[in-house]
Amino acid sequence: MPRCESLNKKRPLRLFECRAGRMVEVLDPHGPLDLLGLKLVLWQGTYAQMPGTWLGFADLADKLLATGEERVQQERQRAERLARRLEELGVDPDLA
Repeated sequence: MPRCESLNKKRPLRLFECRAGRMVEVLDPHGPLDLLGLKLVLWQGTYAQMPGTWLGFADLADKLLATGEERVQQERQRAERLARRLEELGVDPDLA
């Protein structure tokens, strides 16, 4: 499991929003994400075959969310497991 840490320790990320035509820094960049149950985290690991420190989303319990590509792979593996189970039960998964 990749190591993740919240961004609020060192503030390496600064968030701005446009207010009345001016860019204003958002002092608590986690505020809008809290409503969604998410936060930004830095994690160290390999992504797209490149090791490094990455910015990602985590839930409020610090569980790193899967990227789109990782999610596709997880769903593919799940579908393969279900197809094998159906075959074990004598059901053709392509007709089920």
